Amino acid sequence: MNLQSSYAYGGVVSDPIEGAQYFERPLLVLRSAAALTTAVGEIAKTFNVSPTAAQARLVALAAVPKADLLFLNEHAAQVQTAAAAEPGQWKNWWWVCVAGEILFLPFIFLMTGRWSPRKAREDAEAHERRVQEELAALQEA
Repeated sequence: MNLQSSYAYGGVVSDPIEGAQYFERPLLVLRSAAALTTAVGEIAKTFNVSPTAAQARLVALAAVPKADLLFLNEHAAQVQTAAAAEPGQWKNWWWVCVAGEILFLPFIFLMTGRWSPRKAREDAEAHERRVQEELAALQEA
């Protein structure tokens, strides 16, 4: 795509034709080549990339599936709210995990069973011997 073109991809252009839906059409017609240059410049500045990379980002927006763009058009406010809240959400879950650990610690002492594999094996063998003795006693009776 060259900068003299009068087209730009996606909803990130500076000067789209009035009335064009933001996410409805992946290809927005710009009023002039100057608008395309402005869009590329804004992308380059915002994302701190070269103009070539900014132009590639505009072209890449054309590959976004139409269903995704329609979803974003319908749920733009919800998506923006979720994106704004997201940076701090990990902190909430971190505290939930810490609380779970604190609640779990006292239960360690209440857990039953053997902590040693050797003692657990001995208990299992003793249980098996008792079961066999009971079965032998039932058969004799």
